[in-house]
Amino acid sequence: MRWIEHCLGSLRDSTVPVVPVVVDNGSKDDTVAYIRSHFPEVVLFCQTKNLGFGQGNNFGIRYAMQEGADYVLLLNQDAWIDADMLQKILPYDDGKVLLSPVHLNGAHTAIDRNFLKNAVNRSGYKDLLSADALLAHAEGLHPAREICAACWLMSRSVIEHIGGFNPLFFHYDEDNNYQHRLRYHGYKLAWVGGCYVCHDREFRDDSPIKYYRLRQDLILCSTNINHSRLKGFLLQMRYGLATIHESFLRRDYTFTGFRYFLKAAFDLATHNFGAVARSRSAERKLQPNWL
Repeated sequence: MRWIEHCLGSLRDSTVPVVPVVVDNGSKDDTVAYIRSHFPEVVLFCQTKNLGFGQGNNFGIRYAMQEGADYVLLLNQDAWIDADMLQKILPYDDGKVLLSPVHLNGAHTAIDRNFLKNAVNRSGYKDLLSADALLAHAEGLHPAREICAACWLMSRSVIEHIGGFNPLFFHYDEDNNYQHRLRYHGYKLAWVGGCYVCHDREFRDDSPIKYYRLRQDLILCSTNINHSRLKGFLLQMRYGLATIHESFLRRDYTFTGFRYFLKAAFDLATHNFGAVARSRSAERKLQPNWL
């Protein structure tokens, strides 16, 4: 309820008409009732339980594909687009790229911290910020190392060849896994300057490492089809050492993170080894995986 008016209102105001689809993952507040009364144009699917971020999106993507959609715009419930965003970004689609606008904070005053770190700085575009703090004049495609799935424009071609989100990821890292698959098959991930989405999450504080997130990160190392299983194992070991380093920084001498790492590594080796192998085999093929 905190964001739904902004989110769905922005789709209603889009200069490119869209069919808004909401997959409600068993919310407990008044979101569903509010959508039905204020946004009757929404195609609403109410789940009896939380499917997770990836599988909720997959449900909506399947519906869109069955209805003959040319594009699917994934949009977080805590995000909203500028009215002309789709109009500006669509001309850059070539059927081989997953597109995103520039991600701003909820106040529309600065670049989202995650986007700044991964899609701008780590992707080699620091110089663009010197005189263009919101990347308003960064015209054209800018291939990126990583872009959060809060706002992705996926063409039908991308979906038909890459698929949906991997069910091994209930929440967190499913977008990273998807980007690994894009890279493996020669597809691009890119953002376009001068068009925007607001992602209202700067109020969230960084918290100590949690077991579930750590477990997802280890699965991500194992499922990356751009490298061997051996390299994935070595990356996991490096991750384990990083948890020890973080414990020292946080003065957590019980080494909670490392204990979580050992537990997650054991779980991965004993319960998910086969699932990871099947995942790697499926994702090496150009097909609508997980849909």
